[in-house]
Amino acid sequence: SREAGNQIRIVVPAEVEAAGEEYFLGDIALLRGGLPEIRSGLAGLSLGRPPYAGTYRWLYRSYLELVLQRSGYAAGSYSLEMPSQVKVCGAAQKLTGAVLAEKVYGFLEKQARPEWKSWRLERLNLPDELLLPPGEVRVEPKANPGELSPGSLFLRLEIFVNGESYRSLPVTCRLRAEAEVFVASRDLEKSAVLTAADYRRELREVTGDEILT
Repeated sequence: SREAGNQIRIVVPAEVEAAGEEYFLGDIALLRGGLPEIRSGLAGLSLGRPPYAGTYRWLYRSYLELVLQRSGYAAGSYSLEMPSQVKVCGAAQKLTGAVLAEKVYGFLEKQARPEWKSWRLERLNLPDELLLPPGEVRVEPKANPGELSPGSLFLRLEIFVNGESYRSLPVTCRLRAEAEVFVASRDLEKSAVLTAADYRRELREVTGDEILT
């Protein structure tokens, strides 16, 4: 029939992926047949906000039929090929804890005091992985203003996706450092005049209060 010949086939698979602030029928369905302008209109039908990255929700056939009806597409003008419910997954990419740790170490390397002969981090609490929306990822570590000192350390990792801040991740760890410090060779009296024989240099773990070379 003429009506059947003009029908558009809307094919939606059992599982689809969606991303962005809003997703549309054209993002998840294959549209075949009919007039190009009709297909274009169908492709632009909004299905709302997609699930968050790494999560999913169900799109029901009955809901899509309702959206089509409300948008002026009569039941006979298309054929809908989809299950009674379709799993819509929020498109995601993984950011691993190893990459986050690399960012923390790179940041602290630039902040470390030149007198420190060595330093390391302990109890660095980072997630194994984070699920983010698709796009270009940038991680910017931020610390409290002031000089970096050994001891408990609090940082924030600002995570950007496509140039926009996506989330801020608090990070705590313990910073340990070793440096050469002046150590008295003997018990010194108050107001004693120091000579080179009165002290020696030793490599020790520092807390930030020592007199460094």
